[in-house]
Amino acid sequence: MNARPASEGRAGAGTGGASFLTSADQVVGLSAASRGGAGRSGIVYWDNLVGADSPIVGVYPLRDTAIMDSPTWFTSTGPLVVDARFPNAGFFAAGLWLLDAQSASAPGSAVIAHGTNTAGTARVTVYGMNALYRADLEREWPSIATAAYWSDQ
Repeated sequence: MNARPASEGRAGAGTGGASFLTSADQVVGLSAASRGGAGRSGIVYWDNLVGADSPIVGVYPLRDTAIMDSPTWFTSTGPLVVDARFPNAGFFAAGLWLLDAQSASAPGSAVIAHGTNTAGTARVTVYGMNALYRADLEREWPSIATAAYWSDQ
């Protein structure tokens, strides 16, 4: 991924972002699940899998928090590099999220991934969380800025 893609990058968030990127043939094998609706939201823990080598979350600690509204995770990321996952246990910190059968695939699932599109012409970053939710500048916005910068390199 050191070669410069020929076009602008893409970023997507949640199930809508995953659907957009797959229906536009930007990414194959990307699918998302959500425990949204009815005011479901919460604070979650996520693990930085790539550490300092990640162009998206490299500056974050090995475990961090995020606000999710609506809680969304990737059940498959295709060829994208997974930067962050929920821990296998204890990922939910606080909020209004029923941990029920619908949420069974959440533990250990990807929440941030990056890579190049299927044509190799653009860089792509996907987020399970809405990283711009409630203007939480301290935690998620720096990642969005980093993803935008990385996608345009």
